[in-house]
Amino acid sequence: MRRRGAATMLRAALLCTLASASDEVARSLTQLQSRDGRQQTQAARRLQDLSYEDPRAAARILEEGAAPHLVEVLTNGASLQAKVAAAGALVDVGGHGTSLRLEVTRAGAVEPAIALLDRDDDAAREVAAGLLVVAAPVARAAVVVPLVKMCGDTSTKASQIRAGNAAWALSRLADLPGLPLSMARAGAGEALKNALGAPRARRRAADAVTALAADEGVARELSDAGCGAALARALERTSATSDDMFSLVSALAVRLRCLMSVTPRHRRDATSRAATQALAEADPRDCLGEEK
Repeated sequence: MRRRGAATMLRAALLCTLASASDEVARSLTQLQSRDGRQQTQAARRLQDLSYEDPRAAARILEEGAAPHLVEVLTNGASLQAKVAAAGALVDVGGHGTSLRLEVTRAGAVEPAIALLDRDDDAAREVAAGLLVVAAPVARAAVVVPLVKMCGDTSTKASQIRAGNAAWALSRLADLPGLPLSMARAGAGEALKNALGAPRARRRAADAVTALAADEGVARELSDAGCGAALARALERTSATSDDMFSLVSALAVRLRCLMSVTPRHRRDATSRAATQALAEADPRDCLGEEK
């Protein structure tokens, strides 16, 4: 009798919890449609809290139709804070499995996530990259092609900043299986070569080269596009005390052997001479910020 009573109480408590969570989701969906930025932010954060490390809750939230509302706030939210909160909720809701990733992606999350990368706000860029990581496994082309295009456009000062943000996102995506090769085939080598020549994109482009060249096939594509030589040229033009120097030295030093091994002899010799000279002229203590 006692066991039956305990089981009944447990079921009742579970039903009560589920009903309470369902009420919270419904209330949050109503708040998301508000024009008030604070209400949108609160609603998105509540959905994020409900779905955090709970796949069942995430599935329920999507079943209630939350994805389109969150994407609408991400796109046209009343404040940057609301957009960041909506992106964070989509990351947690969509990160629990392929079907949930698909639902978030089909709701249109990729395009506004890429737009959020362009904001001058570290939290916005971080959560935007996180959302692209969620979407990329089920929407490679939709994620990779626009980022590569953005990375390769360095025609103005503003576009150079965007190129750097795109390169940073590419480096974040490089850990996903198969993504580096997809990036290479989409023209990442040429795009990163351009970004390496742009002062406002150089450091993040170097970090992206380091991340992508971990794959031997991608390293070959980067080399064929001229990234090794572009790194060497960037080193020659960068002050030893510049913030860019450490990333450039790291990219060239860590990947130089792999890049050079697949480069034609005449290009390899020229790149090697330029890299050796630049590295010799740079004081390592300057790069690391140490006292001489």
